[in-house]
Amino acid sequence: MSIQKLSLLSFSFLTILSISLTSYCTLVFLDAYNVASEIEVEMCKVVIKDGSVTTTLRFKNPTKFMLRLGSVWEELYLNGWSNFVGEGFLWVPYWNSYKMPPYCEVFLNVTVTATYIPNLPSSGIWCAKITFWVYDVPLIEWGARFVRFVKYS
Repeated sequence: MSIQKLSLLSFSFLTILSISLTSYCTLVFLDAYNVASEIEVEMCKVVIKDGSVTTTLRFKNPTKFMLRLGSVWEELYLNGWSNFVGEGFLWVPYWNSYKMPPYCEVFLNVTVTATYIPNLPSSGIWCAKITFWVYDVPLIEWGARFVRFVKYS
């Protein structure tokens, strides 16, 4: 085999390899972006009892990846973003995180015990800033923090 043929063959092989790797890296980056943008959070129920507020949150994984849901931090507001009620934190250790299979939902309860509004009304528009940690995200295996803003009335 001559040097020209060997050079042409190696150039062709390296070109195909670089195109394949670039396509794969782009696919992985897009998958990581999809996980970050598509995880859905919804406030399903608000229960007021003995001065504390318990909210039921639904986390939906609409992606094709098996994810794990870690800790959840909630800032709760009543009738708009200016009436701060309090904050609750559901600490979940990494080794005991909730499994989120592909295309499935996970329901969690977060309780706000120290409320800043005395005599909470039983109805109103509840707003929350939900900060949560998700593990096993493509490219971010150690975990990623996401924030969602939700309402419930």
